[in-house]
Amino acid sequence: TMIDWIFDFKHQQTPAPGERSGTGIEDDAGASAADLGDWPDKLRAASGDDAALLALTREASPLDVKLAAIAALSSEAALKSAEREFRDPDRRVHQLAKHRYGLAVAQRKARTGAAGLIEDARTLSRETLIPINRLVDIDRAWQALDARLLEAEQRADYAALMAQVAALT
Repeated sequence: TMIDWIFDFKHQQTPAPGERSGTGIEDDAGASAADLGDWPDKLRAASGDDAALLALTREASPLDVKLAAIAALSSEAALKSAEREFRDPDRRVHQLAKHRYGLAVAQRKARTGAAGLIEDARTLSRETLIPINRLVDIDRAWQALDARLLEAEQRADYAALMAQVAALT
């Protein structure tokens, strides 16, 4: 899992003393899996519970634990809360929360837009006379969506509906 990978320090190179590795771990503090104590267990226990993950980020936990907790958040509301809370205290945690929140918002908007376009295409497929300009408008709007943010089911539904509409025209 993501949590296990974050705490697997074997994959990281050890820099020279006093040098930073750039991995986000404070090497000056000598962070290692053993130094993290029971934080990985707390993180695993909180996995899947956004409120518990946010509580872990508020505690005096190491940076790696905070980053892992932010990475494990699933709801848009929790990500928004984390983004707001960490604007000043920790830049890296804030940046991760901000990025994940932006992605969650974009995904919600894309999926909502896709659902509307699928419904428009479904309505269009029931008409006896299909206006081509309306078909083109729907298709252009669909092409403007980021397909990576859509569910596979939405992409399949749209493709099936457009094939049906194309057959009717």
